[in-house]
Amino acid sequence: QGEYGQAARGSLHKNIELFTSRVKDLGLSEYMLPAKAAVRCCEIGGNKRVRSLSSELRKAGYDVKPILSPTVPRGRECLRFSLHAFNSESEIREVLTILARLLKQN
Repeated sequence: QGEYGQAARGSLHKNIELFTSRVKDLGLSEYMLPAKAAVRCCEIGGNKRVRSLSSELRKAGYDVKPILSPTVPRGRECLRFSLHAFNSESEIREVLTILARLLKQN
């Protein structure tokens, strides 16, 4: 609430906009499920592939959770990005750049 809450909400909205923009710029739109919220899902497909990508992102310092079947239907496995007000612009840019590179390799 108050001034701090207003600033945090503003930062979060800015981070969501940056994330959305970078997804488009990096050609990742085909993987992202439509959303305007702070939790974004990147549908990859395949438990093994999603686990591998999550592991690589974790090694780079990013906590991107794998969502695996049977939690989601087979073939709809995804990475879950949870954006926060305290994420930096460079963190958002870097995690998506790494993801784009990894997807091109696989």
